[in-house]
Amino acid sequence: MPADPDPSLLQSDCTSYLQQGPPVHMENYAPGSLTEIIIAHGASAEPIDAELAEIGSIILMESESIAETEDPTIRDWLQQGANLVKRVLEAHQQE
Repeated sequence: MPADPDPSLLQSDCTSYLQQGPPVHMENYAPGSLTEIIIAHGASAEPIDAELAEIGSIILMESESIAETEDPTIRDWLQQGANLVKRVLEAHQQE
């Protein structure tokens, strides 16, 4: 996925994701997760430090298991979060 040409689009997408929250029936939701912290940085256009960038890389590696999630609504929401983490990291690399 190429970097966002319009940083405000990334901010808007991150904000929408955070406001939407997880599917109502998701039982193992962890508020304030590292994924959400990175997405919140994207929502506020706040730079991320090296440690958070490294955590984001780990999140992306672990996101490969999202396909195994049985519930399609939860799977889509998790994939959307992973995609946003990737976009935030790409935007960070361009700074």
